[in-house]
Amino acid sequence: MTVVSISDSSRSEVEGESRKKAKSKLFQMDPDQCHRLRGQETELDNPNRRAAIAEWPRPNARRGDASLERLETRGRRYNGNQRNAAGPADQRGAPQPRRALSTPRQAELLAAREFGGRNQEWNFNLNPRHAEERQNAVRANRNPAGRAPAVQGNRQAPQQGRRDQHNERRNEPWRRNDVREGGRGGRQGEMQGNPHFQRRRPQEVTKEEHVKDKEPFVRRLGYKTMEGLLDKEPSEIVITLACGSGLKDLLSQQLNSSFIQLICKVLCKACRSKTDRQSIQHLLGIVKDSLFLKVQLPRYVVQMSTDPVPLRRQQYPEYIECILFLLQELVSIFPASSVQEMSMMILVLDPTVNTLRAAGVSIGEQNENSLEKVKNITHHLQERKRDGTLRTDTHILIDNQETGPEDNYRTMTIYPTYNEVHLEERPFLRPNLITEKYANTEVYLDTHFRLLREDFVRPLREGILELLQNYDDKGLRRRKFDDIRVYFNTRILVPLCTSTGVGYKVQFDTRPLKFVRWQNSKRLLYGSLVCMSKDNFETLLFATVSNRDPVELKEGIVHLSFNVRSRHLLAELEPSDCFLMVETTAYFEAYRHVLEGLQEIQGEDVPFQKYIVACDTEIQVPRYLAFNNSYDLEALMNGKSQDSKENTGQINESLHRNTKVNVLDPASWPSKEELNLDESQMQALQMALTKELAIIQGPPGTGKTYVGLKIVQTLLTNESVWQRHLRKFPILVVCYTNHALDQFLEGIYGFLHTGLVRVGGRSNSELLKRFTLKELRNSRDFRRKLPQHLRGAYFEVTNQMRKSEQKICAAAQHLECTTQGVLHEQYLEKHISAMHWNSLQNGLVFDDFGMFGRRHSLILEWLGLGFMSVTTIPGGDPQNMENADEQQEEVEDEDVEDEFIQISEEAELIQRERMIDDDEPKMRAKKKQDAELNELANTLLAMNLNKQGPPGAQLQDEGGWQVQRSERKKMKQKAQAELRKSGAMTAAEERGIFNIWMLSLKDRWRLYRLWLSMYQTDVRRRIIQHEQLYQTAADRLAELRLQEDLWVLKEAKVVGMTTTGAAKYRKVLQELQPRLVVVEEAAEVLEAHLITTLSSACQHLILIGDHQQLRPSATVYDLARNFYLEVSLFERLVKVNVPYIRLDYQHRMRPEIAALLCPHIYEQLENHPSVLNYENIKGVSSNLFFIEHSYPEEEIQDGKSHQNLHEAAFVVALCYYLICQDYLPSQITILTTYTGQLFMLRKMMPSKKFAGVKVHVVDKYQGEENDIILLSLVRSNKKGNVGFLQIANRVCVALSRAKKGLYCIGNMSILANVPLWSKIMHTLRENANIGPSLLLTCQNHPKTMTLVSKAEDFNKVPEGGCSLPYEPDARFVQLEDCCHIFEVTGFDQYMNERQEGSGAVIKLKDCPKCRMPIRKNFRYGAIIKNSLCEIEKVKKIVQGDAEKNNQLRKQLESELKKSSIIAEQFPYQDKNLSSALQSCPLSLQGLTVIENKIAFLSRLAELKCHEARLNLHMKAKFKSMVLECLRWIDKSRGRFTVQELTDLQSEIQRLSFLSDLYVRCSMASGRKLDSSTEHDIACVQKILECTKAFTENDERLVKEKMKTLKLALPETGLALSETEKVMIVKAMGLRQGHWFKCPNGHVYVITECGGAMERAKCPDCSAAIGGMNHALESSNQVASEMDGAQYSAWSDVANNMLNFEEL
Repeated sequence: MTVVSISDSSRSEVEGESRKKAKSKLFQMDPDQCHRLRGQETELDNPNRRAAIAEWPRPNARRGDASLERLETRGRRYNGNQRNAAGPADQRGAPQPRRALSTPRQAELLAAREFGGRNQEWNFNLNPRHAEERQNAVRANRNPAGRAPAVQGNRQAPQQGRRDQHNERRNEPWRRNDVREGGRGGRQGEMQGNPHFQRRRPQEVTKEEHVKDKEPFVRRLGYKTMEGLLDKEPSEIVITLACGSGLKDLLSQQLNSSFIQLICKVLCKACRSKTDRQSIQHLLGIVKDSLFLKVQLPRYVVQMSTDPVPLRRQQYPEYIECILFLLQELVSIFPASSVQEMSMMILVLDPTVNTLRAAGVSIGEQNENSLEKVKNITHHLQERKRDGTLRTDTHILIDNQETGPEDNYRTMTIYPTYNEVHLEERPFLRPNLITEKYANTEVYLDTHFRLLREDFVRPLREGILELLQNYDDKGLRRRKFDDIRVYFNTRILVPLCTSTGVGYKVQFDTRPLKFVRWQNSKRLLYGSLVCMSKDNFETLLFATVSNRDPVELKEGIVHLSFNVRSRHLLAELEPSDCFLMVETTAYFEAYRHVLEGLQEIQGEDVPFQKYIVACDTEIQVPRYLAFNNSYDLEALMNGKSQDSKENTGQINESLHRNTKVNVLDPASWPSKEELNLDESQMQALQMALTKELAIIQGPPGTGKTYVGLKIVQTLLTNESVWQRHLRKFPILVVCYTNHALDQFLEGIYGFLHTGLVRVGGRSNSELLKRFTLKELRNSRDFRRKLPQHLRGAYFEVTNQMRKSEQKICAAAQHLECTTQGVLHEQYLEKHISAMHWNSLQNGLVFDDFGMFGRRHSLILEWLGLGFMSVTTIPGGDPQNMENADEQQEEVEDEDVEDEFIQISEEAELIQRERMIDDDEPKMRAKKKQDAELNELANTLLAMNLNKQGPPGAQLQDEGGWQVQRSERKKMKQKAQAELRKSGAMTAAEERGIFNIWMLSLKDRWRLYRLWLSMYQTDVRRRIIQHEQLYQTAADRLAELRLQEDLWVLKEAKVVGMTTTGAAKYRKVLQELQPRLVVVEEAAEVLEAHLITTLSSACQHLILIGDHQQLRPSATVYDLARNFYLEVSLFERLVKVNVPYIRLDYQHRMRPEIAALLCPHIYEQLENHPSVLNYENIKGVSSNLFFIEHSYPEEEIQDGKSHQNLHEAAFVVALCYYLICQDYLPSQITILTTYTGQLFMLRKMMPSKKFAGVKVHVVDKYQGEENDIILLSLVRSNKKGNVGFLQIANRVCVALSRAKKGLYCIGNMSILANVPLWSKIMHTLRENANIGPSLLLTCQNHPKTMTLVSKAEDFNKVPEGGCSLPYEPDARFVQLEDCCHIFEVTGFDQYMNERQEGSGAVIKLKDCPKCRMPIRKNFRYGAIIKNSLCEIEKVKKIVQGDAEKNNQLRKQLESELKKSSIIAEQFPYQDKNLSSALQSCPLSLQGLTVIENKIAFLSRLAELKCHEARLNLHMKAKFKSMVLECLRWIDKSRGRFTVQELTDLQSEIQRLSFLSDLYVRCSMASGRKLDSSTEHDIACVQKILECTKAFTENDERLVKEKMKTLKLALPETGLALSETEKVMIVKAMGLRQGHWFKCPNGHVYVITECGGAMERAKCPDCSAAIGGMNHALESSNQVASEMDGAQYSAWSDVANNMLNFEEL
């Protein structure tokens, strides 16, 4: 079959000659010049010139120009690895819009897939050697005129390709600047498809918004525009100027003096924005590289000195001030790259200033100082540049003050320094002053900065020092460090694109960490700081955990985000570098934000300095009360929402009652009864409204949240009193935890239904969901209402991120593939020297190696992973494969999650407090990403270690070799073990090797790792610039989102956030300037956190909390105890006698429980009358009891937690006993003081018995309460250590959570050594509430009491009762179910009888008279429950677990959908199975039946496909047998018996043999067979067509006969041996993919390009063969049995995957 050539390259080459010359000239330029020309052509929008531009060539030093980036010097030259699908113009479809972040089409799988498709920056050729050969062949075959011969096949001419490329680019909507109807598809698709940038649903976008928001509109900046900007806010100016190319264009023009002056003023004002540092950096980057700074500004400064007009000369100091400010900003951000321009400006500024001064112009002291400072900085930078220490642009802080080292906290780095890590020097620290005032505000800020920084630096410093001292210790991996956690063999794998910037997937060795339970472990929590080093911490890389998945952590995978300095170092690293990683437990992100705030805040901006710093005890009234002190308290008196409509009666009543009071006059206030408050609550309200700093202490149960809500309600009702400006300011509510914030805001919602905003998405409240900042951002018209400058900037930044992400993600997939298996040698070829490549190719001695399949890899054989025995490899050890098993990690025995109650993992709880909505990782759709990765891995890898299913395709058994499953597993394990290793061969060692096949197996892997490292480095090098661009854009996007958030928050009346959110939104809060701040849980907040939350505009601060409950938590105990870091601002002000109010009436605990707190913890605490009438706890003799014991505790291996088995078992048994007393599970909470105990409890609490019971650690339960509390104190040891049980604050929380009943268990003998516990023990003994045993009472027999001291004792009280029958003296018993009455003695005997033997039936006893099952009877309750339990066990076995059944159902539904062959061959059965799976809940037995049916039908459908290859007689016979088998499978049944399964398997096997026999006989029709063959056919046919059972003997006989018949009757229809077939293929001389077969299996060949261009008929069966336009007939397929090809030579897959060995 011939192939028609439609190529006409001669015409296009003549037309493109000038472009070739232009391009050739372009290649002779330096890269910078090439880049500049490219930028100019883009601006000119010249498609022809743009098409001609190519990437600057990067020669490969090792392989000449045979590199991955091939230069296409004649426009779009045809590449053998790419196929241009464009046909004639009238046949091409409409141009497709560019897809954002989508999976490239299969035709673009690798060449275009990796780096962006048509407009790719690099041409990533899979096999550069082949590409070079093809190009050389084209050059060699050129005719004398210099033209290449016409190319065969449906290929587009080069010039036509450029023209079409231009047309498509021109027609793509996202490239057009003009707004046309219908031209939005491409951009909208991009915006919608990217999870990082998706803001709204596409159908909600209006046409006007398209025009204003989405189109890449370039705003031209003129004089009037710049003048208009001068009147805007600094933030709007900088965002406007940083957006688009308007400023760049402006600064490249010739400007007059007036325009230069205006530009300087606008730039200066822009740089004063405090919230847009990234945009300022981008803006100043444009200025730094502009002609404005290099030429025009120096020229303007020189002109100042020669200006003859005195009036103008007097104005120059103003502009000099602007210029100096700009220079300071430039040098602080770009110290290295701007030093030359700075020097030039100083050279012209200095004489100009002198000249103006001499002419009588007053320069001003500030200008003089600024000029001197800039000169000194420039001189210093010039010296650093000369000595080589100034290499990169690292931000420097220009401080106005000359300060000593102990005072210069503003210039300290947040991250630890080299000296801090290596030198054992104690840093300068001051203690937090808790009994006296501070000297001044600077000392105050310095103290808290240094203490807070030391709190996270010290564990890292001391841990690293300890690590280095023990570095040579052989037991280092097993050593436990107190201050850090150590991770060995850590590697940086691949970059990740997230919404916050570029992160990295990092892998560490998990073998030393097999004991870690990652779900609950505090290791590698979000925001934790890690330090990585590969050189004993001489070089430090710092990063924070950006995403934590417990499943990935088991594999050693964690996602990190590196800091700015470390990101610069990453570019210099090799992918094979191995690190030691250490982690500090501190939540670094919160530290970072607060420390930056302390450095940035100015002393004069700290509010309430006279109280906070000077500790003045005379609290003034709020400043706004000087204008109006009249408050309306009606809302408090009525208890109604200010938004609700009152009825007429209430309105009339209010008219006759004066509810307005002078809040400064106590006599005018209503009574506490009218306000529904007790006396202390009334005092707290009065203080909060009349003092600018109010402190309210609320002991447990006193209603501090209730009072706080009353305060906020009053302030909102009287908003006009404190809102005296045109701009409105919201009330800021800050809480320590998300839970407390939800509670407080839900309370506010009771009287404020609009204007409420909750910052942070970690809310569990459905009520508040619509008020979260995240939801408000995603509202329908949010973006439409945003200011124009924000929308334009958003478009530009996200567009840059999209472009960079495409490049990064493509490269990341290639890098990830290299970790998942062994790379095929064809992709390593660039990095293998020619000598070693030839050695690899010629290493095997047998000729038939190439026939094992298209993917057969020499490198696998070389690495000992193929079919060569490892014993033939020098240095190869047969035991290597055996030892590989040791590398396989054991599967941990995980608890089945559904069997036990759900307890929030502590790690999850901590992360929930740390993360807010923007922090949540937004990754690409995982399923889609995994599918892309798997597809690419199957292409790149010779051995894919992650591939599931039959691995025959990935291991080399295609040529008839049989690889045992165990051997295959060992190969994979060996490869995994070797890929984990870090040792690679050096380049010097590599150069000394001649024959790589003579290397030992160990050295072969070392050499492979060298090649692999070079491949990885090559890929990483290509995307470094894109990573930098992406990170810069992401940083700008983060600032833009803060501006958007600020825009939302300014419209709010109340803004609520946690302290974590307040730290992150610190800059927004400074701009928001809330006048009133209410802090709940204020005693739990570190003082530094609180200070950075306040702005200078704050006029009223209300602190609500209790310093005698939980304190702030510090990481370093020494700083907490000796430097008072754990003393909050709340507690410190109380200690220095600042006035405060304590709420005195508790509304929670019954009096005997409250007696444990007062007077031991609180001097005074009154009981509200509501707690005096609680009912007694049922089934227990006391409402309060402490069970003593001496059973020892156990220490948890990971971490510092503890557990106590005895206590856990006891409280679980007591909990179940209380449930049996008819208490709801939700009324009971189990508290423990250690997380280790928490999960021991969980393992003892099945969900069926304990669902609804809450289990928490004490610290996470502050602010909560319940009717019954069971408290496990855990600590019990010989040393007498009680841990933090000696801290009064934690004891207070633990003992104050119960309302009606409190039961504690612990070792009081060691607790009594603590003075507080000694006092509590004395109180307990006085009231007989402590002892070794708890006394239980039976509700049915009140006189029957049982002592319990351990869990086993609860067996004496089955089901919460006792061992006595319900009526011990009764003579008769009546059954509640049927009311029949029986004599008790005989019926007791009947009920206690148990059936024995195999015929026993598990069922309920029934009434002897009416046979009704006995389900209710208290006397026989235990017997009935035991029977029901046994019945449930049987039902569970038969029916299965509901959740597991549901999972199996989904799995079967998925399998059925995947098995499309069932739907094709048996549509009726497929429909029935689908319906069955969708029906009512199925039992495990029913699902098993469906699973078996799917398996049998799938196999039967595969056999039925063979019918098409049979002749009529055979087809009829085979069809009847298939239908018979189908009827048997389709039969309705409750379950498959063992015999049925065996018979079906035998029949399927019979049909498999019969199908094979029929196909071979059909292919051999017309051939003369010898008598022996005919006899064997008849023998086998008789057995297979027989209706008797197909026995094992039959199967054995058929197998033996079929071995012979397979040789005589080849399945291909060709009577050829394997050797003959090989000879024919070689004689044809065609590459793989040219052999095809008709529907009946008859083989034919297509020559030339291998693409079908004609239709014909099969000479053997007359079936259609061939095809048209390179498209094969759908009924035909590739004849893989001929040459091993899986795809035709002319196909998209073949063109990109190169499924052939040689071209």
